[in-house]
Amino acid sequence: MVIVLYKMTASESKTVQSLKQLLSSTDYPELRQIYLIDNSPTKNQPEQLAPRFSYQWQAENSGLAKAYNDVWPQSVKAGCKWLVTLDQDTELNAAYLQKMISAQKNATERTALIAPIIYDHNQQISPVFTTSLRPLHNILPTSGNYTKDVMAINSGLAVALDFLAACGGYNEEFPLDYLDHWLSWQVFQTNQTLQVLAVTIEHELSVLTPKTLSHERYQKILAAETHFYQTYHVAQLPAFKKQLLLRGIKQLFQRRVKDALWTLRQWKNVGGTNGKQKTNT
Repeated sequence: MVIVLYKMTASESKTVQSLKQLLSSTDYPELRQIYLIDNSPTKNQPEQLAPRFSYQWQAENSGLAKAYNDVWPQSVKAGCKWLVTLDQDTELNAAYLQKMISAQKNATERTALIAPIIYDHNQQISPVFTTSLRPLHNILPTSGNYTKDVMAINSGLAVALDFLAACGGYNEEFPLDYLDHWLSWQVFQTNQTLQVLAVTIEHELSVLTPKTLSHERYQKILAAETHFYQTYHVAQLPAFKKQLLLRGIKQLFQRRVKDALWTLRQWKNVGGTNGKQKTNT
């Protein structure tokens, strides 16, 4: 299990604190090692961590992909078959741990990812279908096994290490944003399965409130989004280009002028139907 922190201490992290509370009542020996990767500018070494916790400070803040790539080979050496990835603001519960552990034990060879259903308040944010570029406005996946067209966010996700090794690890073309889109897309490119559990957890997703995002942060998200559709999921490229135009117009009406101009600039530069879809990295 790996938890990535950024500008937040372990004592402030909803993920770390909810996990520590769960471990205080039940041992869960299946959780052999819990890595805390701190990408904050300042080191904040936690005090009184249980032996299975380890803390690593990475001041360069290379993002999620680099942090995950540092951890998963260590998990393989420790004899683990799965890696659970978590953000700092996810609230875990006993039902999640119990069902996730059970699902890993009973997973088939084709199961590459195991995901919970995740809510931000009353809105399901993961998993979503990838057949639409506005997935939260459509029917959402329920529990079951999926062989195409589903994306699950990184937090709370269990990744089969055999699958990850076959992918060559996490794709560092996506240091932070759209890493989960690439990983889910890779599952179906390799004819494997994404399993959704009948269990829910809560997670705070900052991109649900775009007005709170800085322009610099929006630029990075848009760059990753564009790279994903231009290089990998190119079947959705024409729809993505159309969505950029609509988004840019909406941002103008919202008086988010800098974001709007950047979006419309990207819309102008994105190809419509050109490009060759990648099948690996």
